[in-house]
Amino acid sequence: MYFFFGLGNPGKEFKATPHNVGFEFLDYLLKEYNGPKWKKKNLSLTSEIIIEGERVLLVKPMTYMNLSGNSVKQYILKDDLKKEDFLVILDDLNLPLGRVRLRLKGSSGGHKGLSSILNVFGTLEVPRLRIGIGPKEGDATIFVLTPFPKEKLEALEGLFPDIKKGLEIYLKNKEEAMKYFNTKNNQMG
Repeated sequence: MYFFFGLGNPGKEFKATPHNVGFEFLDYLLKEYNGPKWKKKNLSLTSEIIIEGERVLLVKPMTYMNLSGNSVKQYILKDDLKKEDFLVILDDLNLPLGRVRLRLKGSSGGHKGLSSILNVFGTLEVPRLRIGIGPKEGDATIFVLTPFPKEKLEALEGLFPDIKKGLEIYLKNKEEAMKYFNTKNNQMG
């Protein structure tokens, strides 16, 4: 079983904000693969889907972005989660809107949600899919917590089918998925 952790903040006030791209994308996957409704488990909301014959648990941590590791830790302890069966899906302020980058390891790049998860695993070797939300406008904190303008939200959601295709590749071959996501200037859509 694979675990896809989409990062974001719980609550209606954070819906459609740049910082909730992980949540928004998991909602898209749930709909595309006709998954069951979200249920509470291990400090998160979960739903299980099948992608390319593989069971995938979609996980939205309900611990708020900066404490995402608290939810992940529950899965390590209770479900024997291993980092090779794990993917973090998150926003990246340093990537322009429309760019997506897959990395199997590396620093948090200043992202506090990813940093929290890296601290739980105790290693930088945690796969992550970064979805560009930049460039930031004004104060970073205000930018990531303010809903996207309609045209930017539509542009972002327009990327989701291509990201879904890349994740289908990821489940079969991580190196091929890296080529898919990280070539052609990382421009999707």
